Amino acid sequence: MDYKTLLPILSVLLAVVALIVNPFINIHVKFAQDAEMARLHVKLILARLAQGLSAAFAVVSLTVEMLSTQPVTPLMVLCIAVNVAVLLLLYISMLLHMVLRAMGSQTDLIGRLAESVIPKRGPKS
Repeated sequence: MDYKTLLPILSVLLAVVALIVNPFINIHVKFAQDAEMARLHVKLILARLAQGLSAAFAVVSLTVEMLSTQPVTPLMVLCIAVNVAVLLLLYISMLLHMVLRAMGSQTDLIGRLAESVIPKRGPKS
């Protein structure tokens, strides 16, 4: 299987992904509290889409390279190494994102707990 045979399949998949992502963006923009929050949601959706597409491309490329019956060339080794590095980077960024999100929610929880425990000081009379 060559990249030229995969091109029509990838173009159809890209069109399907665009049709799926468009409603998510519209929903997040419509129900956002303000324009800044809507912009942030759209950036997050597009970032996740880019990560998913790059991971899918890396997996397809690795599969094509591994199933190839041609002799291994230095360029093939470089492609395999780059694709493995991309997948590793995506995995590490996903883990880091999960840890930072958990830390943020814990910080919010501690802040709300501190506000409920520590009484607010009013004006001195």
